[in-house]
Amino acid sequence: LPEPEYRLLPAVVALSESGGLASLRLVRSGNVSAAATVRLAVNGVAGTPSDDLRFLYSGISATPPPVSFVAGQSEALLDLAAFNDVMDEPGELFTLTVMNAAGTARLGPSETIVIVGDNDAQPSFSVSDVTVIEGGLANFTVSLSSPSGYSTQCIVTTSDQSARASDGDFS
Repeated sequence: LPEPEYRLLPAVVALSESGGLASLRLVRSGNVSAAATVRLAVNGVAGTPSDDLRFLYSGISATPPPVSFVAGQSEALLDLAAFNDVMDEPGELFTLTVMNAAGTARLGPSETIVIVGDNDAQPSFSVSDVTVIEGGLANFTVSLSSPSGYSTQCIVTTSDQSARASDGDFS
């Protein structure tokens, strides 16, 4: 019998932060008569895996578990979930790859691409109200409603109401 070959299926998984779950299959073919353990590596192509992915096994972890096969076992399932954060950010892309297969095992299509879609609203800016005695200094606080994975900026301007710039009330 040929040495074991390991394949990770499906090739692409799309998840949403709002409750995305997926079951990945690690398939072993060829000589499966011996027990074996393989490790998986997760790499961020666009994003930080430890921030956005969770592996569900004996609890929840950001680190992929070792996958163990008993003698004769040809398939193992690995459950994966997207972590729902509060940051507006671009979609994220990760790869999950079979690593460290024991012995002279062959690696088939051993990589799954994981895409995590963002579900967070774009944050908004707000400016605090302030009351000041004439001739005093007014300090305004500019706030962002929630974290953002994008560079943010705002331009603050003044406008005439009961105080007028033309009367020297503010500058």
